[in-house]
Amino acid sequence: MNKIVQIITEVYYVQIDNIQGKIFGILSKPKKEGKYPAILHVPGAGIRPYYGEVAEAAAGFVTFTIGIHGIPVNLDPSVYNNLIQGALNSYWTTNLDDKDHAYYKRVYLGCVRAVDFIESMDSFDGKNIGVTGGSQRGALSIITAALDKRIDYIAAFYPALSDLTGFIHGRAGGWPRIFNEGYTNKS
Repeated sequence: MNKIVQIITEVYYVQIDNIQGKIFGILSKPKKEGKYPAILHVPGAGIRPYYGEVAEAAAGFVTFTIGIHGIPVNLDPSVYNNLIQGALNSYWTTNLDDKDHAYYKRVYLGCVRAVDFIESMDSFDGKNIGVTGGSQRGALSIITAALDKRIDYIAAFYPALSDLTGFIHGRAGGWPRIFNEGYTNKS
């Protein structure tokens, strides 16, 4: 017996301008014309490919899953492995003591640029946008919602980049454990 598969979503690789460089991501949306709420998926720590959120698109959401490193999110996994061992090793501490050139400045502004992109889409309902993620994604969700009043919903869980000085005060501290005894500045 032959199965008939109905395509109900569309998936696109996307490249948009960031404040410096590019943002690459995966846009997933319902194929049926209409206006839909949107979910921004900010990236977790590390360097990896992303695949988009097809199930959420099938459920009636526009989703945009972004990377933060200014490189395409659809490359062979070996490329990302080489980058984490080389040029992007310990990216989270790059220029940490320089607010104008800190690595995360471009990341934070890139998250807001991703919201700009969602807002420009004809398929976005223009009023319901959420941001979500855990770990670095959780931190970026909180930061994006704090920076951009267009975010209506946030689901952040176990956020990294929180209470970094906890180790200094005898309690658990957040990733990337910069002040933890024995921190070696390696991934």
